[in-house]
Amino acid sequence: MMIALPSPEPEEKPAIMIPNYDAEQYQSCHANDYTYLIGKHYGEIDRSTLPVRNRIFPFEASATLEFFGDRLNIDTDENGIITSLHCG
Repeated sequence: MMIALPSPEPEEKPAIMIPNYDAEQYQSCHANDYTYLIGKHYGEIDRSTLPVRNRIFPFEASATLEFFGDRLNIDTDENGIITSLHCG
């Protein structure tokens, strides 16, 4: 005879607190203004229209960990197609 046991309740994890967090700083690159780039090949970008601080990440590339809220990061897939944008 098998007895069904209830699933354990998921453990609540504490929120990650970032000292001196400033939400505006994390969006100061205005990534939402560049969403029209998603789906295009990174070679089609006129980089003169991007924020001064910007970087394009080829698929599975590693990145340095320094944070600049005004830097636009552009992620691409294995074919060079832009998949996402974020500040940092």
